[in-house]
Amino acid sequence: MRRLVSCLAVLVLCTCVPTESGSDDRPLTIHLQTSERAFFHCGNMPQRLLLFDPLIGRGETGELEGRLAESWEASDDFLTWTVRLDPEARWHDGEPVTVRDIEFTLRLVSDPDIGYLRAESYPFETIDEHTYRIRHHPGPSRLPQNMYSAPDDWNVYYPRHLLEGVKPRDFGGTCEADFWSRPVGTGPYRWVRAEPQVVVELEANPDYHGPLPAIPRVLFRLGGNPVTELLAGNADAAVGVEPAQASRLTEDPRFRAYYSAGELAHGLIWNQRKVPAFRDRLVRRALTLAIDRAALLAILGYPTGLPLFDVVHSGRQYAAGEVPAPLPFDPAEAERLLDEAGWRDTNGDGVRERNGEAFRFTAMAHPEAEKEAVAVQAWLRAVGIRMEIQVLDYATSLARRRDGDFEAAFHFVRSSIVGRGTFDEDSSIGTSHPDVAEQLSRAWGAFDPDETDAMYRDLWPFFQRELPVTFLAPGIRTHVADVRLKGLQSPGRANPILELPRLRWEEQR
Repeated sequence: MRRLVSCLAVLVLCTCVPTESGSDDRPLTIHLQTSERAFFHCGNMPQRLLLFDPLIGRGETGELEGRLAESWEASDDFLTWTVRLDPEARWHDGEPVTVRDIEFTLRLVSDPDIGYLRAESYPFETIDEHTYRIRHHPGPSRLPQNMYSAPDDWNVYYPRHLLEGVKPRDFGGTCEADFWSRPVGTGPYRWVRAEPQVVVELEANPDYHGPLPAIPRVLFRLGGNPVTELLAGNADAAVGVEPAQASRLTEDPRFRAYYSAGELAHGLIWNQRKVPAFRDRLVRRALTLAIDRAALLAILGYPTGLPLFDVVHSGRQYAAGEVPAPLPFDPAEAERLLDEAGWRDTNGDGVRERNGEAFRFTAMAHPEAEKEAVAVQAWLRAVGIRMEIQVLDYATSLARRRDGDFEAAFHFVRSSIVGRGTFDEDSSIGTSHPDVAEQLSRAWGAFDPDETDAMYRDLWPFFQRELPVTFLAPGIRTHVADVRLKGLQSPGRANPILELPRLRWEEQR
């Protein structure tokens, strides 16, 4: 039987302050910088996985295991899936989960007023009350095309018997349907109450069809500052904490920080259309060698020792440590390559020039990237290159990046694809490699994860040779939790939201 991946499943965050008795049934209070809508469909956040199950989740050691699905089997091309639902799965109101709920949900979220999936993108065949067959169509979609190729696909399912008469726009567009005043799901936790913008309370679902959570009650404090809330004892954990804030919190022995790596990476994009010097691969190599990326991790407040990279890759390749090591920090070699490329400081002003033109350019950065831009500016100055920094708001920098209206850009890039259009024939930054564009597109949409990894692996020599983008650091999210909350570890099980059903309080000290 072929196991697959539809969603990262299991979830929820936590940490907490023990009662005097040290009882393991004490509640957990979690700080979230969001509203109660994060638990709803329109929020599309991992919090909703506490209330609603996906088909498949990850086990304690990363293995695939069922949530709503008891078993699943794929055809050889990974396009047709036969799924058997867990007959013990129940909605929080006691109604059984059936194939009708799955089909209803797929139709609901394909409605134009929601547009979560392409209309009629998944032909559906009912086999019996708990078994169905579904065919996935290759092609562009707002979501990956099948469960196995979608480790970040948080596809969850909703109760047909409660939602048949609800307008799709009210359900998923505005989240104004009455259903959201007390949502009914299938997940390990169920809704208790909400005070808008203040608190959401959940309790463990005693009838859950999977392992019961060890923490019976969770309170989510909404809004405010995570540092203030944690230090004051108003919260036991926080998700998505700024690295600098996390460093401050971990100075307190009550807290520990955990890090999860995402697909977005910090990148420095060289626009070969705007700056002729960037068209020389020796120059791009020298620029990369001149940047101390290991030191940059500390400047960003990231944990030291995070694996760095120069190539595109899948999430599982990164997690398994299969991604090849990047170029080292070697300013002497950078200077040698710049000399070889004809860029030398002939007048002693500290700036290299060639044919009378000084090596100067301007790098665009959004506010979150300003700190890393200043550091890179100093490293490049040390090898004779002058980089000016232009800080723009994120929306403006994103628009200019898409239009190629920059010389160099500090921006987030996908470590699995770099950016759509980057290597197309009409690339806005002069990196036209249609064969690479085609391979990346195929890898992005492939259904067999082994095939995906193989296609990335085939591209590694190209990225190591050409260095069209310098990957500065992996993108990470930082989470902080009370040290007595057990079950978290970096990077694979760092997010308390995704791990909550497996978390537990340490025994009384």
